[in-house]
Amino acid sequence: LISHAVEGIKMSSESRQNIPKEKIISILLFFILCIIFFTILVSQSYFDLSKYGLSYSKATAANRVTPSKKVYISRTIPSGYILFGKTFTFDNQSLYEKINGKAPLYLKAGYRKLITQRFINRYNKKLWFEIYLYDMGSLKNAFSVYSRQKRYDSKNRRNVLYCYYTNNAEIFIRDNYYIEIIGSKQQANLMAAIAQCGRKIRIQLGNIKPIYELALFKNKYLKKGSEKYYLQNAFGFKGLSNVFSAQYKY
Repeated sequence: LISHAVEGIKMSSESRQNIPKEKIISILLFFILCIIFFTILVSQSYFDLSKYGLSYSKATAANRVTPSKKVYISRTIPSGYILFGKTFTFDNQSLYEKINGKAPLYLKAGYRKLITQRFINRYNKKLWFEIYLYDMGSLKNAFSVYSRQKRYDSKNRRNVLYCYYTNNAEIFIRDNYYIEIIGSKQQANLMAAIAQCGRKIRIQLGNIKPIYELALFKNKYLKKGSEKYYLQNAFGFKGLSNVFSAQYKY
């Protein structure tokens, strides 16, 4: 019994001597883990998407709502046409009076107001068109509406960012606006006037920069013009917001 007691005392003294060593090892392991953690954090902050065949542009501020530039209707009149009727403005409450069926799409995308004005040909009263200036609060909001109701028969306007035309209309976005210019019929003279009116509006509102997220979709298989932006409830899923999508053809 005495011998067992002596051995127990020796073992306890040895374990007490090992405690400082264990503390030192624990502290060293802790610092090593911290170094590994910060190394991973720094490396992930400077990742290179080009390794995966993607390009990246530095993101600007998120979907920021800003004051919209003013459009002077009198400066948009094409040659051979005059104003037809007065200018109308629709707010959140009265938008249904103008576009009853589609109003929810605009309201959910940040709609602020709509300005409309008709123009008519001086010599042929059957030729007229109407402009719709939807103030959406931001370029991304405007792109959401633009992309989600793009017409199947549309053709992109060459060298004009986010702009397409059909047989009787021209649709584009500028500044914070989603803009539709819709004619009364399919006619060459009328389409020329619509195109001229569109150019005058774009001159007033100035140039826009590409939406940076869309650059991630680009490759040779991309179906141009298929890009869409959902602010909320993307693909019918409640809570799925700020989603970009695109289609590809292989």
